[in-house]
Amino acid sequence: MNGYLLTELPQDIFNAGFKAKNDVRAALSSLTDLTVKERFRFDKIPTFLCLLWRLGRLPKGATLYIQCPIYSFFNEKFAPALCRVLQKRQLKTVLIIHDVESLRFPEKAARLLPVERQLFAVAEGIIVHNEAMKARLQASHGVPAEKMTVLGIFDYLYDGDVAGADELFSRTVFVAGNLDPEKSGYAYRLGQLGGEVHINLFGGHFNADAATESIAYQGAFPPDELPQHLRGNFGLVWDGPVLDRCAGQTGDYLRINNPHKTSLYLAAGFPVIIWKQAALAPFITENGLGLAVDSLEELPALFDTLTEENYRRMVAQAAAYGARLRGGDFMRRAAEAAEENIRH
Repeated sequence: MNGYLLTELPQDIFNAGFKAKNDVRAALSSLTDLTVKERFRFDKIPTFLCLLWRLGRLPKGATLYIQCPIYSFFNEKFAPALCRVLQKRQLKTVLIIHDVESLRFPEKAARLLPVERQLFAVAEGIIVHNEAMKARLQASHGVPAEKMTVLGIFDYLYDGDVAGADELFSRTVFVAGNLDPEKSGYAYRLGQLGGEVHINLFGGHFNADAATESIAYQGAFPPDELPQHLRGNFGLVWDGPVLDRCAGQTGDYLRINNPHKTSLYLAAGFPVIIWKQAALAPFITENGLGLAVDSLEELPALFDTLTEENYRRMVAQAAAYGARLRGGDFMRRAAEAAEENIRH
């Protein structure tokens, strides 16, 4: 695979976006790397002008992959200039979607949607998370179905030792991520589940006052170290303030998004528990990688009926898929499919 890869990297190494975008760079290492640091609080104009200069010097007709969103371009004044350069150089542009900001932040859609539509229109290919995101972008952004390639699941590159799920089923569930009570309010209610369900929490912004006999805080680790520290039977993919559903803005986004923590859990050798209405739920259940529930309040009864044999089967599946995720298999396949698609 030949071409160029444009990536804007976050400055915070504890940011999951740093890991996700770096993993794409590693998986697509045959591409020529173009990178820039995000500038949230500083003047973005120098970064934008520098990138336009570099893009303007790419060979005409070259294939350019862009990891999106690029925050330095996320401006109604910058987007037209970017699109003009892409068209002038006749670049075969393939967008790799990490987030769709207008859908992630609906209150900002009036400003963000025109910018996204403009960039999506000039792209020849778009790698989207899943079939639900593909359908939504058709409806909300007018993206033709034939322009999109479905990724399936994000990779999680890692070459160290992985923790692996506990050998015996002990009703232990863990969460890894941002534990700010305003974002992950559900995590502070997990102690209400009863049924001898034990919770391990990993991540920053934890409110230490919330620790109980059934909720244990295990600390925060950089994404490149986390797979060796996780402990439990299942990793939990949930969002919002409550236990009985994924609610609120972040919960609703799960209907179209592939949460990167799902890839973390599988790469570390753990099956997952996910909201049944999440876009990634069919991938999990159809491949035997965990359980899908409407409400976390179902867990005690569900664990009562889970046999050791079924648990071990899910662990084995997670280990097999985890090896693929650690090697970058899904992104390479998607990029090759997208490149083949734009040739025809």
